[in-house]
Amino acid sequence: MKRLNLSSSDGHQIPAHIWLPEQQPIAIIQISHGMAEHHQRYNRLAGQLNNAGYAVIAHDHRGHGQCSGLQGHYSDQQGWKHVIDDLGLVQNYIRQQYPDLPVFLLGHSMGSFISLAWAEQYGDQLAGLILSGSNGDQGVMFSVAKLLIKLERYRQGAQGKSRFLDQVFFGQFNRSFGKTQTSFDWLSRDQQQVEKYLEDEQCGFLCSNQLWLDLISGLQQIYRPQNLQKIPKQLPIHFISGSKDPVSQSCKHLHKLLLNLEQSGFQQLSHTFYPNGRHEMFNETNYQQVQDELIQWITRHTSNRQASAA
Repeated sequence: MKRLNLSSSDGHQIPAHIWLPEQQPIAIIQISHGMAEHHQRYNRLAGQLNNAGYAVIAHDHRGHGQCSGLQGHYSDQQGWKHVIDDLGLVQNYIRQQYPDLPVFLLGHSMGSFISLAWAEQYGDQLAGLILSGSNGDQGVMFSVAKLLIKLERYRQGAQGKSRFLDQVFFGQFNRSFGKTQTSFDWLSRDQQQVEKYLEDEQCGFLCSNQLWLDLISGLQQIYRPQNLQKIPKQLPIHFISGSKDPVSQSCKHLHKLLLNLEQSGFQQLSHTFYPNGRHEMFNETNYQQVQDELIQWITRHTSNRQASAA
């Protein structure tokens, strides 16, 4: 594992790691992590991908992990644009170091939304897009959420962190699981993984009012039909989710998104919704199955590219 420190156009330091296989890599897998976590939580997944011959690179989003700046805060202005640009900064590093290798982008939760936004602009540079723990358009609920966020931003300021908003967006996620031991049981059935999350100072923190506003505004943008249409129709897109993930209301919104994409002419859509799985399938009780099937999907599409180029 090699540590990287990339400099953004506005002076932020973006920490990243690259995990390399023992042999020449077959392809590059870029990981975009979720909200209130950090990229080093994907060490185990990176190791499995290395064993299969793939190089892995991941970075901390602004406000997360060891990235410079205020924890839980993208930026005072243009935060959504900055996190997308940062993902592109890592992509540029990949292109410079491995210009001939295909790149697969894997985004989890918040990272899946950032990845989708990036694919709407630069999808022709990808060999495949993998969206884990993602969601779909929630229409008027986004508008209601923005109103609440703006009220809290007026009350506390852009960098203020609202426990009220945290409760609004996350507070109901445990309800469908009956009696729970912690407020984060919705993440996984594996209690050891939940405890590791709780013990990690770089996980589970409150996010700023401005980050919430940036995120919800970004979601409204990425789910507009005219923006989804910008993704290349032939790009392989794979969705991974637990069937009990509360973020997508047990995959309800993902089914709608998949149907919309299919009807819009996307040619290589696939999904795996794991029975009884929760939000973090790479930290679930059946994580090995999830990793193995992800590697099979990547290998299949890497082989398809090689066959097409021959």
